[in-house]
Amino acid sequence: MDSEINDHTHGPQRMTQRIFFDDFRQVEGLVLPFSLEYEFWARLETMRSDQVRVDGEVADERFSPPPTLEVDAPP
Repeated sequence: MDSEINDHTHGPQRMTQRIFFDDFRQVEGLVLPFSLEYEFWARLETMRSDQVRVDGEVADERFSPPPTLEVDAPP
């Protein structure tokens, strides 16, 4: 799948991202990819899943913002 994304590593820049789907498995009647490879410019990222749950229970606190870290300012 090809899509246009914004790359902000060297200033805002539009670029094409290509995603390759692989390792398809059936989960509760759905066929899902367990491996995705992202290609953009010279970078390549791979995401592999060991397990996929459809309509799994997720606790509400998983969607809460992380606690704020307090950092002491130098004297």
